[in-house]
Amino acid sequence: MLLTASEDDRRNSVLVPVLVSAFAIPVSMLFWIVNVTYSLLAPDSEYQADGYPVISPWRWLAAVIIPIFMAGWALKKKTLDLSGALLGSFMGFVLTLSSFAHLGCLIAFFVTSSKATKFRAHRKKKVTEDFKINSRRNWIQVLCNGGATACCNGDTWASELGTVVGSSDPFLITSRKRVPRGTNGAVSWFGILVSLLGGLVLGLTYYIIILYTVDPAVLQSAAPQWPIIFAGGVGGLLGSLCDSFLGATLQYSGVDEQGMVVERPGKGVRHISGRQILDNHSVNLLSSIFTSLTLPRLANIFWPQ
Repeated sequence: MLLTASEDDRRNSVLVPVLVSAFAIPVSMLFWIVNVTYSLLAPDSEYQADGYPVISPWRWLAAVIIPIFMAGWALKKKTLDLSGALLGSFMGFVLTLSSFAHLGCLIAFFVTSSKATKFRAHRKKKVTEDFKINSRRNWIQVLCNGGATACCNGDTWASELGTVVGSSDPFLITSRKRVPRGTNGAVSWFGILVSLLGGLVLGLTYYIIILYTVDPAVLQSAAPQWPIIFAGGVGGLLGSLCDSFLGATLQYSGVDEQGMVVERPGKGVRHISGRQILDNHSVNLLSSIFTSLTLPRLANIFWPQ
């Protein structure tokens, strides 16, 4: 019997959760058994808390099942390719074990940045050579953007929204010179604002999840958590500015005979700024590293323990 497309979709919507559960439950139980065995063999280690294994079976199950569903969603929405989905699943697994707040920030980053990338995609295609409407993030992009999520979210919001909002051309961060949209290192006041907002969204996500997942008694004895919202905003702004500075100096930008912004010199290409030393992935990675090293020190100054 032949099935229609809608019937096939309904069948898949039922089968996929069943298959994921059939895989995730025994795998998570295996991890938990290893967890318990280790805690029994090393009862005096810091791995235990009050005589019980630190990681519960529910945390193991969540660490397996949530990243798988998120990777499947990303594949369906065509925001990740297979390599990006596999690495994203692994990163989600590690982050869920460390904290649900870390996983929540990763999910918020991928969802909001994907929406920002597709915002007014037809206009982006007209100004930059490398933009593709249906482009999917691969494992390299996931690796370079999955660390300091507030930094990367702020930078993504700035570049993807700032490029297509407003009528005036952006200016180069190093010289304030007006340059074509899509130029590496070009910024606008709107882009700077949304980079701050992108970081604030990640900080707010972290704060809300902490409130609902951490024992209230622990929160009462800990330092106030609300400043993390503003720390996220600073991370988004700082990461975006660092990315723009590196892009303006160490990334090549030129405009070809069709008026498209390109990242490689060639025949008929007029140089705008930068040198051909780094590519976009390298800039994202270095910006993430710089922000992750700098932001904690800034936070300690304004938010002492």
